[in-house]
Amino acid sequence: MDEKVFCLGDSRTGTTSLHQWFCEQGLSSVHYFIREAGLIEPLHRHRGANWPRLCRFLQSSRYEAFSDYPVRAFFREIVSEFPDAHFVLTTRRDVETWRRSMASFFRGSAIDLELLQSFYLAWNEEIRALCQEKQNHFIELCIDDDSRINGRRLADFLGFATAPAIPHLNRSENVSSTAVRAS
Repeated sequence: MDEKVFCLGDSRTGTTSLHQWFCEQGLSSVHYFIREAGLIEPLHRHRGANWPRLCRFLQSSRYEAFSDYPVRAFFREIVSEFPDAHFVLTTRRDVETWRRSMASFFRGSAIDLELLQSFYLAWNEEIRALCQEKQNHFIELCIDDDSRINGRRLADFLGFATAPAIPHLNRSENVSSTAVRAS
């Protein structure tokens, strides 16, 4: 594949599953790569310093596919900088499904679910509008839909002949919240 692939989905929308699917398709893929890109946390407080670092990483790394953060946090810049890339927005069937997954996954962590929900909804709408406006290669996948159909849609979108089902990895009920906080 000549162009990069960016999964613009938020936490708990199947980004780990897409990363695995990319790897199975032979793409060099990286998931949740804040440290690897040399970014300063929290990302939103250091946007000015982080974007040039992230851009250099995206341009010079050996990776073809990128998922989870920091991609989600810098979707506007990425869509502008890489207009020929393929963009995948992963979502959940509804906001309540996403909220339940977030609450379960981050159980015991101090997260403001109301604030995160407002960003989840607003950013998804902005991503859709931005990619439509710029006429990017764009697809939206609801990770709760049939994994075989999603796999076929994603394979067709990326021009792959084979279309394995998208695995359902990193389920909230299978992950310890203490492991999340330690990572």
